[in-house]
Amino acid sequence: MRLGIFAGILAFSCWAAAQPAAKGPAAPNSVCADCHDQESRLKASAHAAVACATCHVKHEEYPHPEGVPKPKCASCHEEVVREYEQSEHAAQMRAGNGAAPDCSTCHGDVHENKRAVTIEFHRSVPETCGTCHAKEADDFNRSVHGKAVAAGVRDAPVCSDCHGGHRVLKAKDPNSTIFPGSVPDTCGRCHGDLRLARRFGLPPDRLSTFQQSFHGLALKSGRQSVADCASCHGFHDILPSSDPASRTHPKNLPKTCGACHPGAGSRFALGPIHEVQGAQ
Repeated sequence: MRLGIFAGILAFSCWAAAQPAAKGPAAPNSVCADCHDQESRLKASAHAAVACATCHVKHEEYPHPEGVPKPKCASCHEEVVREYEQSEHAAQMRAGNGAAPDCSTCHGDVHENKRAVTIEFHRSVPETCGTCHAKEADDFNRSVHGKAVAAGVRDAPVCSDCHGGHRVLKAKDPNSTIFPGSVPDTCGRCHGDLRLARRFGLPPDRLSTFQQSFHGLALKSGRQSVADCASCHGFHDILPSSDPASRTHPKNLPKTCGACHPGAGSRFALGPIHEVQGAQ
């Protein structure tokens, strides 16, 4: 009887020893910091609350095995990565353009990246995009939007507000936020917002009057060659109409309108620009 019990206990012990050890809670980041000097940087990043073990696989094996794949952003940010994969940046990357940006290019080192909702991140966007798009960034910094961003106005648009944050597409792509037919809606996010109009003393009807104008109606009907907001105000170098360098300054309107209407004279400077057809 005793021999049978002993044999049973021995068999169970052998079986238990063969089973994989149950994983306990992940080691705190401070344990990793004993060897990896990342904790001080991680504390100030958007990933401060994320355990190292969440991203780094095979961390429990020591010495750590070689050739362990780098953490993938998609493991947590699946939707964001899916949007990026549809972008022009990702297409350039797949085509072998090593200079095309990936997550770290815009967000920085994974241990130091800042939350995109902070004013610091917002203010840094033009500079980040300017590493590849220098002229566009210079034009933007001199614009009314760029000056507002530099002054710390959180509601002022930056590159990603118009082009998209991750799903950046070419202007000729019908799905792009800067495709001619989409430009009014893109600009309208701010210029059709009554709350922002009141806060910054902007005319509250810029979007609605454009949509009811000949240009707006023609654009809505599918005529992509008709003028949209950017055709008159510019793309990155937008200035207030009171600025002599602005495309919408009265003295510059003949040239601006002349881009579509050859021979446009000073009469184009008369009357309101966002005029509804048939309005008295």
